[in-house]
Amino acid sequence: MLFEVLGPILVRNDEGEVLQIAQGLPRVLLALLLFKANLPIPADRLIDWLWHGKPPKSARSNLKTYVAMLRAVLTPGSLPVRTAGNGYLLVMEPDSLDATAFGRLAAGGRQAVRDHDLVGASRLFEQALSMWRGEVLHGLDLRGELADWARRLEDERLTVSEDLIDVKLALDRHNDTIGDLLSHTARHPLRERGHAQLMLTLYRSGRQSEALDAYHRLSRTLVDQTGVKPGHHVRELHSKILNGHPPLAHGPLENSM
Repeated sequence: MLFEVLGPILVRNDEGEVLQIAQGLPRVLLALLLFKANLPIPADRLIDWLWHGKPPKSARSNLKTYVAMLRAVLTPGSLPVRTAGNGYLLVMEPDSLDATAFGRLAAGGRQAVRDHDLVGASRLFEQALSMWRGEVLHGLDLRGELADWARRLEDERLTVSEDLIDVKLALDRHNDTIGDLLSHTARHPLRERGHAQLMLTLYRSGRQSEALDAYHRLSRTLVDQTGVKPGHHVRELHSKILNGHPPLAHGPLENSM
C-alpha cells in the first residue's frame, strides 16, 4: 500500500488502484496519522487537532466512526490503523509514504553531487521532483502541525529544484533552465538562490543586461518587503556579471554545490 501526500491525499493498493477515502475529516484524520506514522496518538490529541480545539460533544464518537471508515478501506490483508492505549496509530513501512521516498531520493542526489556524479545526481533529483502532484495535502484544511509539515515539505521541494538547477549549471545545461528559473523566481520572489541561478544562466546565454535586471528586481523586492539588501554572495555575483567576469562562463554556481 502506498500513501501519497505530495498533492491531494491518495492511498493506492498493491495493484496501484486508488482507494476511496471519504472527504472531509476522515481525510484529515488520515493525514494526522501519516504525519505521526508508527507512533501512538492519544484520542484527545486527535480530537483537538481535528476540531482545532473546539470539538463538538459528539467528537469522541465521531472519531471512532472516522477510524472505522479508514479501517474499512485500508484493512484488506492487514490492519494498518490500530488501537494503541487510549488512541490510535498507523502502522506503515517508511517507503510506503511518498514524502519519505522523496526525501530519500533527494538525499541520494546530494550524495551523488559529493561523489562528483552529476549525471546520477540529476537523475535522482528529477525522480524526486516527479513524485509531486501539486501542493502538499491539497484540498485539506491545514492548521497547526499539519500546516507546519506541509510548509517544510514545500520548502524542501524548492530546495531540491534549486539543487537540480545547480547540477544542470555544472553540466553546462544552462539553456535548459531559463524558462524554469523565470517561473521559479516569479513564484518565489524572495529566494535569493533562485535569483542568483537566473542571473548566472542569463549571463551565460549572452543576456548580460537581463541578468543585471534580474538582480535589480531582487534587490528592490527584498528592500521593499524585508528592508534588507541581497546577501554578500548575490552582490558579489552581480559585481562579476557587471564586469564580464570570464570564469562565470562555465561550471556550477560558486558556493552553492
